[in-house]
Amino acid sequence: MPGSVMRPARPSWGFAGALVAAALQRASGSVDGAPSFSQAAPSRLRGAAGWAAEDRQLSSAAFPAPGPGMRKVSLAGADPLATCNDGTPGVYYWAPGAGAATSWLFLLGERGWCWDAASCAARELELVSSRAYPDTIEWDPEAIFGTNSRFVGWNRVWVPQCSSDAWMGDIGADQSRAGVNWRGARIFKTALREVAKGMHAGDLLVFGGASAGARGAMVHLDTIKPQGLIPEGVRLVGYLDSPYYVEMPAFDGKTGVDFQLTVQTQEVASAMENEAILRGDGACEFDEAWKCA
Repeated sequence: MPGSVMRPARPSWGFAGALVAAALQRASGSVDGAPSFSQAAPSRLRGAAGWAAEDRQLSSAAFPAPGPGMRKVSLAGADPLATCNDGTPGVYYWAPGAGAATSWLFLLGERGWCWDAASCAARELELVSSRAYPDTIEWDPEAIFGTNSRFVGWNRVWVPQCSSDAWMGDIGADQSRAGVNWRGARIFKTALREVAKGMHAGDLLVFGGASAGARGAMVHLDTIKPQGLIPEGVRLVGYLDSPYYVEMPAFDGKTGVDFQLTVQTQEVASAMENEAILRGDGACEFDEAWKCA
């Protein structure tokens, strides 16, 4: 199919996704379009590599017409500052739920971050730009967004990371000391505001991500309701797959910043000047803001 791509293998979200579905079923008794825990094999998320086809802009309307796979929506019309590292518009991918679905799955993309001009310049094109993002993404059937997923009946949103900041930055290239455009926090908020136009009181939103997406979701989760990003009365559940890290002694003498996530996090907090974002409007009270990431 022109403008579409099957996404290649990346780390699994399957077991965590199954646990989320089971927990939601236990809490509410039912989930839109979701089979019981025992009815489906664990889902697997395929990661953000191997983009194909040229970028063709879709309407900036919050909900494009349903079609095969997940459809791309540009954020250019919603917020011109919600941009990737190279200044191209941030995007999200959308697939409607079954019928009048009232459950929403909103996940932030993974693939790490960068902390200075050199580390950002070394990242692959699809991690810093939306220029080559396809119009449509088709997932492996067993993926969390796939046709056999227990979430297939939900309204589903995936936001690929092209800002290299684990969703924690909101500073322009002309403002940052590194000369890098880090706008992940703005991309996420703009995408959520657009999608939330279709939400109503009583709906269920599962918000999260994997790896870098989960770290970003962890930072923002407690701010979504206070900042009015979703309508009053929407139930909110966090889904954080692999957001934490354990700092271990250096292996084989590898002590540079590339091998020390604690140092990277400090560099990120300094370069992005994002203390207010990291602290979640005061929700995180650690003595140093980088520890909130």
